[in-house]
Amino acid sequence: MFKGISMAFGEIPKEAFEAISHDEEEAASAYELYQAYRRLEGDAQ
Repeated sequence: MFKGISMAFGEIPKEAFEAISHDEEEAASAYELYQAYRRLEGDAQ
């Protein structure tokens, strides 16, 4: 999901993850996972 969104919109700010989640820890975890996927994509290219 994150890969498709980032391909369509580019970098997703951390605030977007906070806006869609009611739990701060969940938002932080989702953002870290997203950043990990972005690093993997960058390394693969």
